[in-house]
Amino acid sequence: MSDEHAPSGTDRRQFLGRAVVGAGALAGITGMQTLIPSFAAAKAGGPTSGDIAILGAAQIAEALAVTTYSHIIDKAPFFRHLESDGQGYLKAARQEMSHYLLEKSVTGRPSPLTTFYYPSTMFSDAQTTLNVWSHSRTRSSPRTCSGCGTSAPPTFRS
Repeated sequence: MSDEHAPSGTDRRQFLGRAVVGAGALAGITGMQTLIPSFAAAKAGGPTSGDIAILGAAQIAEALAVTTYSHIIDKAPFFRHLESDGQGYLKAARQEMSHYLLEKSVTGRPSPLTTFYYPSTMFSDAQTTLNVWSHSRTRSSPRTCSGCGTSAPPTFRS
């Protein structure tokens, strides 16, 4: 008989690895418990009031984007001086209208904001357009600009 002992079943590395896996499983279970009410609401067949609120904010953002792109294309004298790929981008970006219409199909109502206000030189001065538009696109929620009162195209009017 030998006095040698077989190594124990778990070393520190294995213990830590198993602990991480266990913590991950626990976090996953906890996360699933948090999501279960959302899954139940979705299975029940409709968006929650929170979903509708998020879609309403998204509708405003889409309406503002399409309105701004349309005004740049239709009113800005500098538009025709843009490179063709820049013009193409702005024209293609108006397809965000399809996003608006999809959101509207879920909420069942038009955007709560139908008029947007821009600085008076928004569409006549390229630098103003760039400054205002890039500033508004970096915000987490839709913004309107105060100014001359350029309003949305008829699609977004009540």
